[in-house]
Amino acid sequence: MRTSRALLGLVVVASVACDGSTEPPTAPPDPCANSVTAGTVSATDGFAFTPPTVTITVGQSICWQNTGRLSHTLTDVSTNGRRFNGDLAGGQAFVHTFGFGGTFSYRCRNHSNMTGTIVVNCQPGQLVC
Repeated sequence: MRTSRALLGLVVVASVACDGSTEPPTAPPDPCANSVTAGTVSATDGFAFTPPTVTITVGQSICWQNTGRLSHTLTDVSTNGRRFNGDLAGGQAFVHTFGFGGTFSYRCRNHSNMTGTIVVNCQPGQLVC
């Protein structure tokens, strides 16, 4: 009886440890990978936008991606969401092109401590944009 229990335990351990796969687990696909953008910002389940600040040039775009499972939002603080505002479910992405210069602060409406900034500079040689 003891031998059969020990053998059964060994079979269970072996079946759990050997799932037939020799490959390491793969990372989830990057929803911003195929976008033609100047920068990517990740919204994480750690309640942060990473990186928190991105600098681009007028006419360039930013791709925000939700790399976690929690739902986040992107809300332009300076215009109360009139410029860009939307839900970002896990695994989704949002791209926005900035047509003029300035500093744009944004936040997640679901998690008030999640904030970020996009700095949009003028094209080289332009004084005003």
